[in-house]
Amino acid sequence: MLAETASDLQNLLGLRERRTFIIYKYENYYVKFSIRIRSVCNLSEQVKPNQQLDCLGLYCPEPVFRVRMILDNMKVGEVLEVLADDPTAEEDIKSLCKRLDQQLLNFSKEGSTLRFLIKKKK
Repeated sequence: MLAETASDLQNLLGLRERRTFIIYKYENYYVKFSIRIRSVCNLSEQVKPNQQLDCLGLYCPEPVFRVRMILDNMKVGEVLEVLADDPTAEEDIKSLCKRLDQQLLNFSKEGSTLRFLIKKKK
């Protein structure tokens, strides 16, 4: 992914609305897309979780079981923060949120630590 100009890259990294271009190369062809970036925000800094679950050191399937048990006891609209370091937890917890129709607000990875913010929808 390449920005067309340095100012486009600067505005892409800044928080201002700006049009930028992405150029993809496929075999011998180049395709140019124009996109508009309106804002960038970090939900993890804006959303304060109602409950926290530390699954560091636990391995499959324990993190998924614990997330499910806590989600079942939460009220609609509450947010759960989950910390895990099991590599399979990323896909497992994302699948659980989709299967239970819960909203995954944010996912981040810092080193080997996975952080999920899950909002209970129903």
